[in-house]
Amino acid sequence: MNRRSSTRRRRNCATASAGSQDTVRITGTWKYGGTRYRGDLLRIRIDTTDATANAFLQAEKEIWKERFQQIDIWITAYEVEII
Repeated sequence: MNRRSSTRRRRNCATASAGSQDTVRITGTWKYGGTRYRGDLLRIRIDTTDATANAFLQAEKEIWKERFQQIDIWITAYEVEII
């Protein structure tokens, strides 16, 4: 594990109850502003019971968009019932 990913995991774990990263390689295509793009996608899953998680992720989204030079980053949230 490199230093950057270790720091990122510690930062995410400070907010999340648990976390995991799906290492599934996904290649996608999309169109934005009349230009077609193709790229590899990364999916990260964070499991948490922290009520402030959505606000945290919304604030981080802008940082991630700049850091990874993205026009947009999709963040989705789902309520999970543990049975």
